[in-house]
Amino acid sequence: FKKGDVVEVVVLNIDKENERFSLGMKQFSEDHWPHVLKDYAIGTKVSGTVVSSGDKGVVVELQTGIEGFIAKTDLPEADQAGLAERFPLNGSLDVVVQTLDERDHKILLGLASLAPEGGEAVKKSRGKKS
Repeated sequence: FKKGDVVEVVVLNIDKENERFSLGMKQFSEDHWPHVLKDYAIGTKVSGTVVSSGDKGVVVELQTGIEGFIAKTDLPEADQAGLAERFPLNGSLDVVVQTLDERDHKILLGLASLAPEGGEAVKKSRGKKS
C-alpha cells in the first residue's frame, strides 16, 4: 500500500486514551476459523513469529493471517519485564495453544518451554461452535 490508497477496513477498536484506532482488513477475507480449530487444537505445539510485544503481552503469527496472544501474566516473572527485548519483532518463538475462543476467534498461547513434557497443556475452550 501507499499513502492515498483507498482500502476497505473494519474498525476493530477505538483507544480514546491514546487516540488510536485498530483497523482490520482480514475480516473481508475467507473465514479461517474452521481451519484454526483443526490445525491448532488445544495442546498443539507450534513455532511462530513475534509480530508485536507490548505492556499486555506478545502477539505471535502462527501462519499468514492467523495470530495468537501470550498474556504477560502467563509468562514467568523473569520474562515479564522488558517484553520488547525478551521477545523481539520477527523473532521465532515456540508456543503451545492453551485456549481457543470460538466466539471471538482468539487464540491464547503459552510458551512451549513451560508446557509439561509428555502431557497436554491446560485445556480451555470458550464460545459455541457454529
